[in-house]
Amino acid sequence: MRVDKAKRQIYLWGVISPREDGLDENQMLDALERLGRGSITLRVNSPGGSVDSALAMVTLLRTHDGQVTVINDALAASAATFFFTEPRFRRIASPTSMSMIHEPIGSFSGRASDFDSGAETLRSYTKQFVDMYARVLKGVSRDQILKWLNEETYFTAKQQLEIGLVDRIDENLPAIAPLGQVGQRTGTNYPRLAAAKRRQAELQLRSLRKSDPRRYENEIKRLSLAAKALLR
Repeated sequence: MRVDKAKRQIYLWGVISPREDGLDENQMLDALERLGRGSITLRVNSPGGSVDSALAMVTLLRTHDGQVTVINDALAASAATFFFTEPRFRRIASPTSMSMIHEPIGSFSGRASDFDSGAETLRSYTKQFVDMYARVLKGVSRDQILKWLNEETYFTAKQQLEIGLVDRIDENLPAIAPLGQVGQRTGTNYPRLAAAKRRQAELQLRSLRKSDPRRYENEIKRLSLAAKALLR
């Protein structure tokens, strides 16, 4: 995790993960200790990652002695959106930034009771996500937030501002490297990450096809429509 002491900025550019090649709460704690008291800025360009690590980092920032500004430089997806759910933070988006929210994802093995327990855990996380987003989103019902999570919803900078995920759009933010290039700097293997996520999605669809054929068909239709929209 890069720290610019002169500008008092922390760069969270990469995957949030306690693994060796990820960004986690221990690195955030070290960054905050290096900067000390006073105003700081967190620059975000991340596809998300570990929910628990992201929540721990938000707690560290919330208890920081000084004003916290959070900027969506390019992408704040999944757990990386948590940094924009604290009302006391100044929350800014670059004009070309994107944000994405979705339901928590987990994988389980073992007995039927293990799967039941895992599903209940995911539902608990989903409720927590709704509570977090509801703190900042303006005029948005909890049912709508839940629908966005269920559908894996993306927001442009303008949409982020409209719903209250950010306070303003800064047209003067300098251009930064695309996420793929940032990944090369930080050592994150984005092609491998993308392949792993595709494999995870394939396995989930196979499981859904057996357990709930109707929902499976609806999901296939949704993915087909999304693919057609991208090709327009």
